[in-house]
Amino acid sequence: MRKLGILLVTLIAATLVFSAIGCGGGGEGGGGGGGGVPTATPTHTAQPGTSPTPTTPVSFDAMIPFLPEPPSGWTAEDATGSTYTMEDYAWSYAAREYTNQTTDENVSVSINDSAYYYGFGWWETYKNAYSYQTTDGYGRTTTVAGYPAYQMYTKSMGQYYLDVIVGDRFMVSITTEKEPTLSTFSGLINYHGIAALQ
Repeated sequence: MRKLGILLVTLIAATLVFSAIGCGGGGEGGGGGGGGVPTATPTHTAQPGTSPTPTTPVSFDAMIPFLPEPPSGWTAEDATGSTYTMEDYAWSYAAREYTNQTTDENVSVSINDSAYYYGFGWWETYKNAYSYQTTDGYGRTTTVAGYPAYQMYTKSMGQYYLDVIVGDRFMVSITTEKEPTLSTFSGLINYHGIAALQ
């Protein structure tokens, strides 16, 4: 289950990159609360989905410290990170897996730096126009710490998702098995600190 979370986030990241270069669709994610997170208005450094010049992404080594430490009753695996390049595009990824010691619930948290190439312009349009409720779950827009976010639940997968676009450049993704856990882990993330990495 933990590896599935990382795989899903990686697939979403790759899909978003391909959409940015005209090869395919975009990404989805989840919402949830930002309990304990400051709600100051974020600053935006670029129009979503655009970059005037090729931009070097922040190193995954710089993003790893922003992956939260496990809350009480949870354990965490070592954080992982990577940087990818494809033609003129580059992006960085950092992730960590968590397990609840009592319930065995698994959580994955990742931070992606698009360097403005992730197709966030498309995602911005999508998230503003699209919500749903079905027998298999829901998807809806929300905000976390003042940043645009999308929350989704898929009953067949038994998972809740939260994607938060930070500073029009970074995407923070959380995948959990229980809805309240989205808020728990979201509240541990310093979104404004991530934005400042730019």
